[in-house]
Amino acid sequence: MPSEGDVGLLAEALKVNSTLTELNLGGNDIDAQGGSSLAEALKVNSTLTVLNLYYNRIGDQGATGLAEALKVNSTLTELHLIFSTCFFHFWHLFSDIACNSVKNRSH
Repeated sequence: MPSEGDVGLLAEALKVNSTLTELNLGGNDIDAQGGSSLAEALKVNSTLTVLNLYYNRIGDQGATGLAEALKVNSTLTELHLIFSTCFFHFWHLFSDIACNSVKNRSH
């Protein structure tokens, strides 16, 4: 299991990443703080296209951060959260973002 510092260091590295396009962090027991750190990295990362976070403990706080990150990240095309504790909360948040995006584009 990674420590908070490990996930934080990884998130900092993702902020300046210019080559990595896919990252599999599934089954690493990442918690809400780690999910929030990764979300902050996604706000500025412009190369990652696939992020796998299945089987983690990201929770509602991490899910909220990830949903907010997707509002500004246009590069990530796949985010895998199945069997993570945040899945249903994230899905609700993401559907709101998607619906608002469609509404804004149609006006």
